[in-house]
Amino acid sequence: VEVETLRSPTSLRKLAAKAIGAACVVDGQWVRDLRLELSDLERVAAGSWVIVDLETFATLVHRSGVATKTVTRTSEHDIMSARVEYADVATRGFALQDVLPYATLAGAATFRTRVMQANSAWKRYANRTGFATLLSSETPWESRSGDVLSAARPMDQGELITTDLPWLVAGRHGRLLAPQLARHLLHMHLGMPLPDCVQYWHRGDESHVMIRDIGELPRRYPPLRAIRWTLGQGGVARLGVTLLAEGGSAAARHLMVCTGRVDQRTSHDGLPPEAMAIFMKWLAREARERTRWALRHLRNTSLTWQFDTADAHKYILQYESATGIAAGEPTSVLFLRTQNGTSEHPGRRPAGVAAQTLTLPACSGILGDESLSFQAELTRKVRRWIEGQPAAAIGPQGVIPDARS
Repeated sequence: VEVETLRSPTSLRKLAAKAIGAACVVDGQWVRDLRLELSDLERVAAGSWVIVDLETFATLVHRSGVATKTVTRTSEHDIMSARVEYADVATRGFALQDVLPYATLAGAATFRTRVMQANSAWKRYANRTGFATLLSSETPWESRSGDVLSAARPMDQGELITTDLPWLVAGRHGRLLAPQLARHLLHMHLGMPLPDCVQYWHRGDESHVMIRDIGELPRRYPPLRAIRWTLGQGGVARLGVTLLAEGGSAAARHLMVCTGRVDQRTSHDGLPPEAMAIFMKWLAREARERTRWALRHLRNTSLTWQFDTADAHKYILQYESATGIAAGEPTSVLFLRTQNGTSEHPGRRPAGVAAQTLTLPACSGILGDESLSFQAELTRKVRRWIEGQPAAAIGPQGVIPDARS
Protein backbone atom coordinates (compact mmCIF):
# COMPACT_ATOMS: atom_id res chain seq x y z
CA VAL A 1 0.00 0.00 0.00
CA GLU A 2 1.40 3.38 -0.99
CA VAL A 3 1.24 5.96 1.81
CA GLU A 4 1.93 9.66 1.26
CA THR A 5 2.28 12.24 4.02
CA LEU A 6 0.87 15.59 2.91
CA ARG A 7 1.94 18.99 4.04
CA SER A 8 -0.88 21.31 4.98
CA PRO A 9 -2.79 21.96 1.72
CA THR A 10 -3.19 25.59 0.71
CA SER A 11 -6.65 25.20 -0.77
CA LEU A 12 -9.65 22.89 -0.90
CA ARG A 13 -8.96 22.24 -4.58
CA LYS A 14 -5.44 20.98 -3.81
CA LEU A 15 -6.73 18.77 -1.01
CA ALA A 16 -9.37 17.26 -3.32
CA ALA A 17 -6.80 16.68 -6.06
CA LYS A 18 -4.64 14.65 -3.68
CA ALA A 19 -7.55 12.75 -2.12
CA ILE A 20 -9.32 11.68 -5.32
CA GLY A 21 -9.36 7.90 -5.69
CA ALA A 22 -7.61 7.35 -2.36
CA ALA A 23 -8.24 7.19 1.37
CA CYS A 24 -7.37 10.52 2.97
CA VAL A 25 -6.96 11.20 6.68
CA VAL A 26 -7.81 14.89 7.10
CA ASP A 27 -5.99 16.67 9.90
CA GLY A 28 -8.24 18.87 12.01
CA GLN A 29 -5.79 21.74 11.66
CA TRP A 30 -6.29 21.69 7.88
CA VAL A 31 -10.01 22.14 8.41
CA ARG A 32 -9.39 25.13 10.67
CA ASP A 33 -6.68 26.69 8.46
CA LEU A 34 -8.79 26.42 5.30
CA ARG A 35 -12.01 27.29 7.14
CA LEU A 36 -13.69 24.25 5.67
CA GLU A 37 -17.35 23.47 6.21
CA LEU A 38 -19.03 20.09 6.35
CA SER A 39 -20.21 20.53 2.76
CA ASP A 40 -16.58 20.93 1.64
CA LEU A 41 -15.62 17.57 3.14
CA GLU A 42 -18.70 15.99 1.58
CA ARG A 43 -17.58 17.14 -1.87
CA VAL A 44 -14.10 15.69 -1.34
CA ALA A 45 -15.61 12.44 -0.04
CA ALA A 46 -17.68 12.03 -3.22
CA GLY A 47 -14.56 10.69 -4.95
CA SER A 48 -12.48 9.35 -2.04
CA TRP A 49 -12.57 7.92 1.47
CA VAL A 50 -12.26 10.88 3.83
CA ILE A 51 -11.51 10.24 7.52
CA VAL A 52 -11.88 13.08 10.01
CA ASP A 53 -11.52 12.95 13.81
CA LEU A 54 -14.58 13.00 16.08
CA GLU A 55 -13.98 16.44 17.58
CA THR A 56 -13.48 18.17 14.22
CA PHE A 57 -16.51 16.43 12.76
CA ALA A 58 -18.71 17.21 15.78
CA THR A 59 -17.70 20.88 15.49
CA LEU A 60 -18.62 20.97 11.79
CA VAL A 61 -21.93 19.19 12.39
CA HIS A 62 -22.73 21.50 15.30
CA ARG A 63 -21.99 24.48 13.08
CA SER A 64 -24.59 23.18 10.63
CA GLY A 65 -27.24 23.01 13.33
CA VAL A 66 -26.84 19.55 14.91
CA ALA A 67 -26.35 19.89 18.66
CA THR A 68 -23.79 17.18 19.37
CA LYS A 69 -20.29 17.28 20.84
CA THR A 70 -17.42 15.05 21.94
CA VAL A 71 -16.89 14.01 25.54
CA THR A 72 -14.20 11.88 27.17
CA ARG A 73 -15.33 9.01 29.39
CA THR A 74 -12.92 7.99 32.15
CA SER A 75 -13.11 5.08 34.55
CA GLU A 76 -10.77 3.81 37.21
CA HIS A 77 -10.35 0.03 37.00
CA ASP A 78 -13.23 -0.59 34.49
CA ILE A 79 -12.39 -1.17 30.84
CA MET A 80 -13.95 0.88 28.04
CA SER A 81 -15.03 -1.11 24.98
CA ALA A 82 -16.47 -0.77 21.49
CA ARG A 83 -19.48 -2.62 20.13
CA VAL A 84 -19.66 -3.48 16.43
CA GLU A 85 -22.96 -1.99 15.25
CA TYR A 86 -22.66 -2.42 11.48
CA ALA A 87 -21.22 -5.20 9.34
CA ASP A 88 -19.36 -3.40 6.56
CA VAL A 89 -15.96 -3.08 4.92
CA ALA A 90 -14.72 -0.98 7.84
CA THR A 91 -15.52 -3.69 10.43
CA ARG A 92 -14.24 -6.81 8.64
CA GLY A 93 -12.74 -9.40 10.97
CA PHE A 94 -15.50 -8.84 13.54
CA ALA A 95 -18.99 -10.24 13.91
CA LEU A 96 -22.02 -8.00 14.39
CA GLN A 97 -22.39 -7.07 18.09
CA ASP A 98 -18.85 -8.14 18.95
CA VAL A 99 -17.50 -6.19 21.94
CA LEU A 100 -13.77 -5.43 21.95
CA PRO A 101 -11.43 -3.39 24.20
CA TYR A 102 -11.22 0.21 22.99
CA ALA A 103 -9.50 2.58 25.40
CA THR A 104 -6.33 4.46 26.19
CA LEU A 105 -4.54 4.19 29.50
CA ALA A 106 -4.13 7.10 31.88
CA GLY A 107 -1.85 5.82 34.61
CA ALA A 108 -1.69 2.23 35.82
CA ALA A 109 -5.40 1.34 35.84
CA THR A 110 -7.45 4.26 34.52
CA PHE A 111 -9.19 3.84 31.18
CA ARG A 112 -10.57 6.57 28.92
CA THR A 113 -12.12 6.96 25.53
CA ARG A 114 -13.45 9.92 23.53
CA VAL A 115 -16.90 9.66 22.00
CA MET A 116 -19.31 11.77 20.01
CA GLN A 117 -22.64 11.98 21.80
CA ALA A 118 -25.38 10.03 20.06
CA ASN A 119 -28.16 12.27 21.31
CA SER A 120 -31.53 12.76 19.63
CA ALA A 121 -30.17 15.57 17.42
CA TRP A 122 -27.42 13.28 16.10
CA LYS A 123 -29.82 10.41 15.52
CA ARG A 124 -32.19 12.60 13.49
CA TYR A 125 -29.25 13.90 11.45
CA ALA A 126 -27.87 10.39 10.91
CA ASN A 127 -31.25 9.09 9.74
CA ARG A 128 -31.68 12.01 7.37
CA THR A 129 -28.22 11.82 5.81
CA GLY A 130 -27.55 8.08 5.89
CA PHE A 131 -24.79 8.10 8.50
CA ALA A 132 -24.37 4.63 10.02
CA THR A 133 -22.68 4.05 13.35
CA LEU A 134 -19.97 1.44 12.86
CA LEU A 135 -18.64 1.31 16.43
CA SER A 136 -20.50 2.46 19.53
CA SER A 137 -19.15 2.88 23.05
CA GLU A 138 -19.54 0.37 25.88
CA THR A 139 -18.75 1.88 29.28
CA PRO A 140 -19.30 0.72 32.89
CA TRP A 141 -22.41 2.94 32.97
CA GLU A 142 -25.42 1.94 30.86
CA SER A 143 -26.63 5.55 30.63
CA ARG A 144 -23.26 6.62 29.17
CA SER A 145 -22.95 3.87 26.57
CA GLY A 146 -24.03 3.78 22.93
CA ASP A 147 -22.23 6.92 21.78
CA VAL A 148 -20.35 7.13 18.49
CA LEU A 149 -16.77 5.88 18.17
CA SER A 150 -16.90 5.50 14.39
CA ALA A 151 -19.56 6.39 11.82
CA ALA A 152 -19.66 6.42 8.03
CA ARG A 153 -21.78 7.84 5.24
CA PRO A 154 -21.63 6.71 1.59
CA MET A 155 -20.92 9.64 -0.73
CA ASP A 156 -21.37 8.87 -4.43
CA GLN A 157 -18.16 6.94 -5.19
CA GLY A 158 -16.58 7.56 -1.82
CA GLU A 159 -17.18 7.57 1.91
CA LEU A 160 -17.13 10.12 4.71
CA ILE A 161 -15.93 8.55 7.97
CA THR A 162 -15.54 10.08 11.39
CA THR A 163 -13.35 8.25 13.90
CA ASP A 164 -10.35 8.84 16.14
CA LEU A 165 -8.63 5.63 15.00
CA PRO A 166 -5.74 7.19 12.99
CA TRP A 167 -4.85 9.41 15.94
CA LEU A 168 -5.30 6.61 18.49
CA VAL A 169 -2.95 4.33 16.56
CA ALA A 170 -0.44 7.19 16.25
CA GLY A 171 -0.44 7.57 20.04
CA ARG A 172 -1.96 11.06 20.10
CA HIS A 173 -4.39 10.11 22.87
CA GLY A 174 -2.05 7.98 24.98
CA ARG A 175 -1.10 4.33 25.23
CA LEU A 176 -3.71 1.94 23.84
CA LEU A 177 -5.11 -0.94 25.86
CA ALA A 178 -5.48 -3.11 22.73
CA PRO A 179 -3.11 -1.70 20.07
CA GLN A 180 -3.35 -4.62 17.62
CA LEU A 181 -7.14 -4.41 17.43
CA ALA A 182 -6.96 -0.63 16.89
CA ARG A 183 -4.45 -1.07 14.06
CA HIS A 184 -6.63 -3.73 12.49
CA LEU A 185 -9.71 -1.49 12.64
CA LEU A 186 -7.75 1.36 11.07
CA HIS A 187 -6.61 -0.94 8.24
CA MET A 188 -10.23 -1.93 7.64
CA HIS A 189 -11.39 1.71 7.73
CA LEU A 190 -8.80 2.39 5.03
CA GLY A 191 -10.11 -0.47 2.88
CA MET A 192 -7.06 -2.71 3.15
CA PRO A 193 -7.40 -6.44 2.29
CA LEU A 194 -8.15 -9.14 4.84
CA PRO A 195 -8.05 -12.95 4.40
CA ASP A 196 -11.42 -14.67 4.85
CA CYS A 197 -10.04 -16.93 7.57
CA VAL A 198 -9.16 -14.11 10.02
CA GLN A 199 -11.71 -13.31 12.72
CA TYR A 200 -11.63 -11.73 16.18
CA TRP A 201 -12.24 -13.87 19.26
CA HIS A 202 -11.44 -14.00 22.93
CA ARG A 203 -11.83 -16.68 25.57
CA GLY A 204 -15.03 -16.47 27.58
CA ASP A 205 -15.36 -17.45 31.23
CA GLU A 206 -18.20 -19.90 30.54
CA SER A 207 -16.62 -22.75 28.59
CA HIS A 208 -19.89 -24.69 28.41
CA VAL A 209 -21.40 -21.92 26.24
CA MET A 210 -18.65 -22.51 23.68
CA ILE A 211 -19.44 -26.24 23.73
CA ARG A 212 -23.06 -25.36 22.92
CA ASP A 213 -21.97 -23.07 20.07
CA ILE A 214 -19.67 -25.72 18.60
CA GLY A 215 -22.55 -28.21 18.71
CA GLU A 216 -24.64 -25.79 16.62
CA LEU A 217 -22.03 -25.45 13.85
CA PRO A 218 -23.67 -28.11 11.60
CA ARG A 219 -26.90 -26.09 11.49
CA ARG A 220 -25.16 -22.87 10.46
CA TYR A 221 -22.16 -24.20 8.54
CA PRO A 222 -23.01 -27.31 6.53
CA PRO A 223 -21.57 -29.81 5.76
CA LEU A 224 -19.95 -29.91 9.24
CA ARG A 225 -21.02 -32.64 11.70
CA ALA A 226 -20.65 -32.39 15.50
CA ILE A 227 -19.65 -35.77 16.94
CA ARG A 228 -18.92 -37.39 20.32
CA TRP A 229 -17.13 -40.37 21.73
CA THR A 230 -17.52 -41.97 25.17
CA LEU A 231 -16.77 -40.14 28.43
CA GLY A 232 -13.27 -40.63 29.79
CA GLN A 233 -11.87 -40.52 33.30
CA GLY A 234 -13.09 -37.71 35.56
CA GLY A 235 -16.08 -36.98 33.33
CA VAL A 236 -13.92 -35.58 30.53
CA ALA A 237 -15.76 -35.95 27.23
CA ARG A 238 -14.12 -36.42 23.86
CA LEU A 239 -15.96 -34.37 21.21
CA GLY A 240 -15.27 -33.20 17.70
CA VAL A 241 -16.37 -31.58 14.49
CA THR A 242 -15.88 -33.35 11.18
CA LEU A 243 -15.99 -32.22 7.58
CA LEU A 244 -16.80 -35.31 5.53
CA ALA A 245 -15.57 -35.79 2.02
CA GLU A 246 -17.93 -34.57 -0.69
CA GLY A 247 -20.98 -36.82 -0.83
CA GLY A 248 -20.30 -38.21 2.66
CA SER A 249 -18.59 -41.31 1.32
CA ALA A 250 -15.37 -42.93 2.52
CA ALA A 251 -12.43 -40.74 1.57
CA ALA A 252 -8.99 -41.44 0.18
CA ARG A 253 -7.60 -39.78 3.30
CA HIS A 254 -8.89 -38.76 6.69
CA LEU A 255 -6.97 -36.01 8.47
CA MET A 256 -7.43 -35.47 12.20
CA VAL A 257 -6.48 -32.39 14.23
CA CYS A 258 -6.32 -33.04 18.00
CA THR A 259 -6.20 -29.98 20.25
CA GLY A 260 -6.48 -31.47 23.76
CA ARG A 261 -8.44 -29.94 26.64
CA VAL A 262 -10.52 -26.86 25.81
CA ASP A 263 -12.11 -26.18 29.22
CA GLN A 264 -10.51 -23.95 31.87
CA ARG A 265 -10.92 -26.19 34.90
CA THR A 266 -7.24 -27.10 34.98
CA SER A 267 -3.96 -25.83 33.60
CA HIS A 268 -3.12 -27.47 30.29
CA ASP A 269 -1.60 -26.81 26.89
CA GLY A 270 -4.78 -27.41 24.89
CA LEU A 271 -5.80 -24.98 22.16
CA PRO A 272 -8.59 -22.43 22.77
CA PRO A 273 -11.75 -23.82 21.12
CA GLU A 274 -12.75 -20.44 19.62
CA ALA A 275 -9.76 -20.52 17.27
CA MET A 276 -10.43 -23.99 15.88
CA ALA A 277 -14.17 -23.31 15.58
CA ILE A 278 -13.35 -20.35 13.34
CA PHE A 279 -10.96 -22.52 11.33
CA MET A 280 -13.62 -25.23 10.82
CA LYS A 281 -16.17 -22.61 9.68
CA TRP A 282 -13.64 -21.33 7.16
CA LEU A 283 -12.91 -24.89 6.01
CA ALA A 284 -16.63 -25.59 5.55
CA ARG A 285 -17.02 -22.45 3.41
CA GLU A 286 -14.05 -23.47 1.27
CA ALA A 287 -15.56 -26.92 0.70
CA ARG A 288 -19.10 -25.63 0.13
CA GLU A 289 -17.99 -22.98 -2.36
CA ARG A 290 -15.59 -25.40 -4.08
CA THR A 291 -12.76 -22.89 -4.11
CA ARG A 292 -9.57 -23.55 -6.03
CA TRP A 293 -7.78 -24.42 -2.77
CA ALA A 294 -10.54 -26.83 -1.70
CA LEU A 295 -10.66 -28.59 -5.07
CA ARG A 296 -6.92 -29.12 -4.91
CA HIS A 297 -6.37 -30.00 -1.25
CA LEU A 298 -9.72 -31.35 0.04
CA ARG A 299 -10.52 -33.70 -2.82
CA ASN A 300 -11.49 -37.13 -1.44
CA THR A 301 -10.58 -35.85 2.04
CA SER A 302 -12.36 -35.81 5.38
CA LEU A 303 -11.03 -33.71 8.24
CA THR A 304 -11.92 -34.05 11.92
CA TRP A 305 -11.16 -31.70 14.80
CA GLN A 306 -11.07 -33.63 18.06
CA PHE A 307 -10.94 -32.10 21.57
CA ASP A 308 -11.56 -32.96 25.24
CA THR A 309 -13.63 -31.09 27.81
CA ALA A 310 -15.12 -31.47 31.27
CA ASP A 311 -17.88 -28.97 30.45
CA ALA A 312 -19.87 -31.03 27.93
CA HIS A 313 -22.58 -32.59 30.07
CA LYS A 314 -25.31 -30.00 29.49
CA TYR A 315 -24.99 -29.99 25.69
CA ILE A 316 -23.46 -33.37 24.87
CA LEU A 317 -26.62 -34.61 23.13
CA GLN A 318 -26.17 -31.91 20.48
CA TYR A 319 -23.29 -34.07 19.23
CA GLU A 320 -23.94 -37.19 17.16
CA SER A 321 -22.37 -40.48 18.08
CA ALA A 322 -19.12 -40.92 16.18
CA THR A 323 -19.98 -44.58 15.59
CA GLY A 324 -21.00 -45.13 12.00
CA ILE A 325 -19.87 -41.80 10.60
CA ALA A 326 -17.94 -42.74 7.49
CA ALA A 327 -14.75 -40.73 7.72
CA GLY A 328 -12.51 -43.80 7.74
CA GLU A 329 -9.34 -44.51 9.71
CA PRO A 330 -7.10 -41.42 10.04
CA THR A 331 -4.23 -41.34 7.61
CA SER A 332 -2.52 -38.43 9.40
CA VAL A 333 -2.90 -36.75 12.80
CA LEU A 334 -1.87 -33.24 13.81
CA PHE A 335 -1.47 -32.43 17.52
CA LEU A 336 -1.84 -28.72 18.23
CA ARG A 337 -0.78 -27.34 21.60
CA THR A 338 0.01 -23.99 23.15
CA GLN A 339 3.19 -22.77 24.80
CA ASN A 340 1.88 -23.48 28.29
CA GLY A 341 4.12 -24.42 31.20
CA THR A 342 1.92 -27.43 31.96
CA SER A 343 2.56 -30.17 29.43
CA GLU A 344 -0.60 -32.13 28.76
CA HIS A 345 -0.33 -33.44 25.23
CA PRO A 346 -3.57 -33.58 23.23
CA GLY A 347 -3.26 -37.34 22.79
CA ARG A 348 -0.98 -40.22 21.99
CA ARG A 349 0.15 -41.08 18.51
CA PRO A 350 -2.13 -43.72 16.94
CA ALA A 351 -0.23 -46.85 15.93
CA GLY A 352 0.87 -46.83 12.32
CA VAL A 353 -0.43 -43.33 11.62
CA ALA A 354 1.76 -40.38 10.65
CA ALA A 355 1.61 -37.73 13.36
CA GLN A 356 3.02 -34.24 13.83
CA THR A 357 2.95 -31.74 16.71
CA LEU A 358 2.79 -27.95 16.22
CA THR A 359 2.94 -25.27 18.91
CA LEU A 360 1.15 -21.92 19.03
CA PRO A 361 1.35 -18.97 21.49
CA ALA A 362 -0.07 -19.49 24.96
CA CYS A 363 -2.65 -16.68 24.79
CA SER A 364 -4.39 -14.25 22.42
CA GLY A 365 -3.56 -11.02 24.24
CA ILE A 366 -5.66 -8.81 26.51
CA LEU A 367 -9.32 -9.58 25.73
CA GLY A 368 -8.33 -10.99 22.33
CA ASP A 369 -5.99 -8.16 21.27
CA GLU A 370 -3.70 -10.67 19.51
CA SER A 371 -6.45 -13.04 18.35
CA LEU A 372 -6.36 -11.90 14.72
CA SER A 373 -2.66 -12.66 14.36
CA PHE A 374 -3.17 -15.89 16.35
CA GLN A 375 -5.92 -16.94 13.93
CA ALA A 376 -3.82 -16.11 10.88
CA GLU A 377 -0.91 -18.17 12.25
CA LEU A 378 -3.16 -21.11 13.16
CA THR A 379 -4.73 -21.14 9.70
CA ARG A 380 -1.35 -20.83 7.99
CA LYS A 381 0.11 -23.78 9.91
CA VAL A 382 -2.87 -26.10 9.56
CA ARG A 383 -3.30 -25.25 5.88
CA ARG A 384 0.36 -25.99 5.25
CA TRP A 385 0.00 -29.30 7.08
CA ILE A 386 -3.06 -30.24 5.01
CA GLU A 387 -1.27 -29.32 1.79
CA GLY A 388 1.69 -31.50 2.74
CA GLN A 389 -0.27 -34.69 3.42
CA PRO A 390 -0.02 -37.42 0.75
CA ALA A 391 -3.22 -38.92 -0.55
CA ALA A 392 -3.92 -42.49 0.59
CA ALA A 393 -5.59 -45.29 -1.29
CA ILE A 394 -9.29 -45.68 -0.59
CA GLY A 395 -9.75 -48.43 1.96
CA PRO A 396 -12.81 -50.10 3.51
CA GLN A 397 -15.38 -47.78 5.03
CA GLY A 398 -14.88 -47.34 8.78
CA VAL A 399 -15.71 -45.18 11.73
CA ILE A 400 -13.80 -42.28 13.22
CA PRO A 401 -11.40 -43.78 15.78
CA ASP A 402 -10.31 -42.60 19.19
CA ALA A 403 -6.96 -40.91 18.60
CA ARG A 404 -5.64 -42.31 21.90
CA SER A 405 -6.00 -45.91 20.75
